[in-house]
Amino acid sequence: MSGHLSSKLGNLPILPAIMSGEVGAICALAEAAFVRAVADGEFMIEPLESEDIARAATLIGKYSDLELGFVDATVIATAERLDATEVLTTDRRQFSAVRQNHIKAFRLNP
Repeated sequence: MSGHLSSKLGNLPILPAIMSGEVGAICALAEAAFVRAVADGEFMIEPLESEDIARAATLIGKYSDLELGFVDATVIATAERLDATEVLTTDRRQFSAVRQNHIKAFRLNP
């Protein structure tokens, strides 16, 4: 699974809206727990903006050798727009390789 969460702005983790569909790749119980956490307000849902999509297209082209997908690219673009410095991810390879506009590198967790 390439589940990625752009991390905290204030006290809540930020969940780019596009990413919410990726959670189903885990298992039904994990998906149910995740959906409950979103419903309970444990995440801030962040809609994509046109600038995020444009930046994602640039990233996908620039990092074509990584096979950076749309969801990962929009997580990076959204994190850049929000000046996020931390990303929660199970895919460290892509997030380690991509250079951001606003910081030297993301702090990756777990």
